[in-house]
Amino acid sequence: MAFDPGATGSYIVSGLGAGPDDADVLVGFARAFPDVLWVKTADARRLLYVSHTVESIAGHSAADLLSGRTDWLDVVHHEDRGRVGAAMLRAPEGGFDDEYRIVTPDGVVRWVRDRAFPLFDEAGRVTRVMGICTDISAHKERARSMRAVQNRFQAMVEWSDDIFMVLDAHGVVLYVSGSHERLLGLGATEVVGRSLATRLHPDDLGLARELASELLAQPGARSSGRLRLRRGDGGYALVEGTASNLLRNPDIGAILLNFRDVTARHEAETALTRLNAELESRVAARTAELERRGIELSLLAARNAALVAALPDLILRYGLDGTLREISGNLQHLVAAPELLLGRNIRDSGLPAEVWRAQLDCFDRAHQSRATEVCNYSLVLRGETLDFEARVFRSADSEVVAVVRDVTDRRRAERRISYLARFDALTGLANRASLRVELAAMIDTARREQAGVCALFLDLDGFKRINDSLGHIAGDELLRTVANRLKRALPADSAGGKLARAGLVAPAPAHDPLGGPPIFDAAGTRHVAARFGGDEFVAIAYLPRSVALESHARSLGAAIMAAISPPMTLQRRRVAVTPSIGIALFPAHARGADELLQRADGAMYAAKAAGKACVCMTGDAVPAPAGPTKLDGWTPPPDSTLPPAVTAPNAAPAASAAPDATPPAEPPGGRG
Repeated sequence: MAFDPGATGSYIVSGLGAGPDDADVLVGFARAFPDVLWVKTADARRLLYVSHTVESIAGHSAADLLSGRTDWLDVVHHEDRGRVGAAMLRAPEGGFDDEYRIVTPDGVVRWVRDRAFPLFDEAGRVTRVMGICTDISAHKERARSMRAVQNRFQAMVEWSDDIFMVLDAHGVVLYVSGSHERLLGLGATEVVGRSLATRLHPDDLGLARELASELLAQPGARSSGRLRLRRGDGGYALVEGTASNLLRNPDIGAILLNFRDVTARHEAETALTRLNAELESRVAARTAELERRGIELSLLAARNAALVAALPDLILRYGLDGTLREISGNLQHLVAAPELLLGRNIRDSGLPAEVWRAQLDCFDRAHQSRATEVCNYSLVLRGETLDFEARVFRSADSEVVAVVRDVTDRRRAERRISYLARFDALTGLANRASLRVELAAMIDTARREQAGVCALFLDLDGFKRINDSLGHIAGDELLRTVANRLKRALPADSAGGKLARAGLVAPAPAHDPLGGPPIFDAAGTRHVAARFGGDEFVAIAYLPRSVALESHARSLGAAIMAAISPPMTLQRRRVAVTPSIGIALFPAHARGADELLQRADGAMYAAKAAGKACVCMTGDAVPAPAGPTKLDGWTPPPDSTLPPAVTAPNAAPAASAAPDATPPAEPPGGRG
C-alpha cells in the first residue's frame, strides 16, 4: 500500500473499521497524539496504518513502513527481534505489552514500549490489531543515572557519624548508611525497601505528614524537625535531621535525609527548661521564703550546672529584647569573653548585623510558637570560618534559651559530598555525569543561538605500559599531570561566557550540583575539561557564531597535543605519553550530546589506527600527525634501549613536571 498523506483519514477508518463520519475525528486524534499509532491485519502480519510520529522516534517514514520498503522487525534491535516478532504474532490472541530497543538509521539506540490489542467485530472475530508505541528512552536513562548516583552516594557517606538515608517520593527507604546499625541497632536489610513511617512513634505521624507535605510542595525544598524513631531493641530514639527534596535533580532523583540521635541532648534540654521554669515559679510565688529556700536553690543550680557541663554545646539565655542574661557550656564559641557579653544586648555583642538580626527573628518565632526554632549562621573565630546551628526554645514568658552547636564538620562533609558527585576525585576535573550536563547545556544554547560546540576525545598512548611497569601510584600521578596540562591548554573564556544558574542573579559556581541546568551568555565562550574514565579525557567548548568552529577545534587539538606530549618525571624515571585526539562538531557531525561524544570517540579511534599521537576530526581522510609543526617544535628524544614510554631512571627531571603533579583541591572554575 503506497502512503498518501491526503488519504490518512481513509487509512485510519479502514484500519479501525470505523465509519466515514468518524474520519475527521480519527485524523485529528492521530495527528495530535504524541505516540505512534499503528494498525495491522487480523493476523498481525501486514501493516495497514502507522501515524507520522513514527519518523521522529524510529527515523523511518510512515510511507516506507506501509509500502514494505522497511519492515518494523528490521528496525528492532537484533537482540530483541526474535522475542518481539513472536509476541507480535500472538497479539490477535490477547494483545501484548513489551519494552524493547530499536535502532534508527543513524545508529542511535532507543527504548520503546509497544502495546497492542485486538479489535473485534459484532460476531467476536478479530478484525484488526491496533497498537501504541511510546518512546521511553528518557525514562530508561533516568533509571540508569539513579543507580549510578546511589553507588557514588553510598561510597561517600559510609564513614559519616551522622545517619544518611535516601527515600523515594512515598517515603520508602532506598539506602541507609552503615552508621544506622551502629547507632540504632538495625542493619540495612531490616530497613531498605520499607516505609520509614512504619518506624515512627504513633504520636509523631501528624507532624511527619506536615513536614513531608512542606518538603514535597516545592522542588529543592528543605525541611528540618525532630521525630521519634524506633530502634532495634523496640525503644524509641529522638532523632533530629534535615530532609532535602531532590526528586527533580537529574543526578539524584530522590529525597536525601540526614539525622542524628539527640535523645540525650533532648533530655538535658527538657530538664533544663523544667528546672528553669520551676526555679522562676518558686521565686515569684514564694519570695517571702527566699532565705529558707536558699539551700534548695543552690542545689538546683548545682544540678543545672552538671547538666550543662555534660553538653558539648554553648547555652545562652536571652531576654526577648536580645539582652544576654546567662552563659554556660562550651565557651570557646563566644565572640568575646563572657564578662564582656553578659548584660549586653545582642546588637552590641560584636556579631555581624545579619547574624544578630537572624537570631532576634528566631527568638521571636520561638516565643510565639512555643516550639524549637533553628537559626544557622557562620562566624570567623580565631582566623577560621565556622558554621553554627542555634536551636532556640522558650524557657519563660520573657526569655528564650539558645543551644549553639558547631556544625562545621557536618557542613564540610555535605559540601564534599556535593563536590564528589560532580568531579573526579583523582584529577579534580569534571566527571562523566557533570560533562553530560555541561555538554547538553552547551548544545541547547548553540541550537537556540545558531552557535557551535566541539568535543575533543583524548586517549593516552602508552599509558598501560607505564602503569604496568611503574605501578598504579605512578599511573595516578601521570593522570593528574595530564589533567593539569589539559586544563592549562584550554584558552581563557570571555567574560560573557561565565556560567550562571537558573533563578540566580549572580553567577553560581560551576561545581554546584544542585543549582539547576547551566545557562550561557550567547556572546561568550566556554571551555570545559573532564575525565571520561581510565586514561580517557574529554574537552568541550561552546563557541558563538563569531568564532570559526572547525578552525578553533583544530587549533585546540594542536594546543592540547603540545601541552600533554612533553616528557615528565615519575619515580625518578623520565616518561613521555602522547594523546590520540578525535574531534566532532555540533551541528556538523551530530544532533545531540551522546552522538557528539560517539563521533569524537570514533575519530579518536581513527587517530589510533593512523599511528597514534595525532589529531583526527570526524570525516578527515587522513588524521593530522604529531610533529614539530603541530607541537611547537618539540620532538620526543629517541632511546632504543627502553620501551617507548619509559626512559632511564637517572634521567634529569622535566622542567614542567613539578607544577603539573598536584590537582586543585576545590572544584575548578570556568575551564572545568
